[in-house]
Amino acid sequence: MAEAPVARARHRILVLDEEDQPVVEAVVAVVRSSVPFPEIALLTDEAGAVELHLPDGVFAFRARGGGDTSGEVEVTSPGAVESVIRLKPR
Repeated sequence: MAEAPVARARHRILVLDEEDQPVVEAVVAVVRSSVPFPEIALLTDEAGAVELHLPDGVFAFRARGGGDTSGEVEVTSPGAVESVIRLKPR
């Protein structure tokens, strides 16, 4: 008997600097999740964003930009379709 496919919700994470400008090529990684999820790291695009398809659960993402800046956000899926991480000096 085949298992039913896992439902996944599309989610966009936008990474901004302290002046609310998009951060290109910031590294976004999953640091915690309430369900099994692969350890991944993605680079933001020219709009400062990454898109993921998430299963139901709670996820924490950390973004790191240039100049030793970072930020985190917690995402519940399903839920909002977009989250923002604002980078600050560490």
